[in-house]
Amino acid sequence: MKEFPTYFTGKHALSMTLRDYFAAKAMQADIGTISKKPNIVDESYYDMENISERAYAMADAMMEARKK
Repeated sequence: MKEFPTYFTGKHALSMTLRDYFAAKAMQADIGTISKKPNIVDESYYDMENISERAYAMADAMMEARKK
């Protein structure tokens, strides 16, 4: 998978895939709405690992949608 975008900072090059970019955007939206989800009783919903998994699941769905 082609990486996008690449940033050079001193000795390091930081890259991400389009999937990573989509996941980051999905995670941002998810975290931004957590306080608006008071009916969620399962505390694991707020666990960072679960948030990350939801973000990549959304990113995967977005990648599939691009194929259509």
